[in-house]
Amino acid sequence: MGKIREFVRLSRLQTAALLTISLLFGFLVNKRMNGPLLINDIWADIIVLVFIGLNMHVLGFVMNEYTDLPYDRKDPEHTNKPLVKGTISMKGASWIIILTMAVQPIVFILYFRSFEALFIFMLCMLFGTMYNIYSKRIPGWDITLALWAFLFMLAGARSAGGLTWPVYSICGMGGIQILFNNQIEGGLKDAPGDRRCKARTLAVTLGVEEGDVGLKISMAFRMVSILIKVLFIAPGAVVLFKHFRVLQSPDATELAALVMFSLLSLIMIILHLYFMFKPIPRKALLKIFAVHELLSVALIYTSVLPLLGFYLPLILWLIPMLWYMAVNRLVYGNFLVPDV
Repeated sequence: MGKIREFVRLSRLQTAALLTISLLFGFLVNKRMNGPLLINDIWADIIVLVFIGLNMHVLGFVMNEYTDLPYDRKDPEHTNKPLVKGTISMKGASWIIILTMAVQPIVFILYFRSFEALFIFMLCMLFGTMYNIYSKRIPGWDITLALWAFLFMLAGARSAGGLTWPVYSICGMGGIQILFNNQIEGGLKDAPGDRRCKARTLAVTLGVEEGDVGLKISMAFRMVSILIKVLFIAPGAVVLFKHFRVLQSPDATELAALVMFSLLSLIMIILHLYFMFKPIPRKALLKIFAVHELLSVALIYTSVLPLLGFYLPLILWLIPMLWYMAVNRLVYGNFLVPDV
């Protein structure tokens, strides 16, 4: 059990369901765009996409831990990480990276037989690898992770058929959500340790540092975070207002989507401004980030309520949330804040 627990910690399996469902979500949205969504006809597609998504999650996080090891060894807050304390060896991590990197494109092309979708998927893997190698060396390099997330969802979508602009917009929201999650929330979370280890992240470069109570956040970093938030909300609004035309004689589902999108956007903006302008202790900040991420995912799903209805987006939202809480409780002893 000890090795299994350490593997879960290394690969951060608490967020595996969220990443896996993002690939599946791209597939389901585009499948519905191209015709009726009949689950009995696509259950095999779902199984294959879940397998690929889980592999991608393990690959991404194990590679991230592997490439960050020189920095983690210098940071006293990361002494409990599996590679730092040696409970999983560098050789073991290398084999995990090699195997997961090899199996995904093989399964993808053998099952979906779409070279265009495979090309998008391989490009996604390239950007993910570039992020892991250079994220601590080049300020703002998180943009490559955003491209990885965008292409990951887009590969799932392309495997279901031809692409349209609303699908690009929804996948773009996924990419920008990851950019905010990693560059803003992750940058704030890791800023004290990154500064000690002389990592060149955007947060460190723009002057974020540890204060007496919480973090001292520079105005430049706050402005960048607000810009990313606007870029995240805008595509969903365009899809609702231009594609689904929710203001022109809306039915009950379209009206609900409009109300929910507006409320979620407002709550996220308030929460965002709260943690950006008020000094908050790190553990409390991590809880806020967990809630904020769940709201972000809910906003993406709300953008396509007129297309998918209520129940499927709700299920797709609940599964990662319950998985996240269950794995955290089993491995870290609490529901919201993993020890990472």
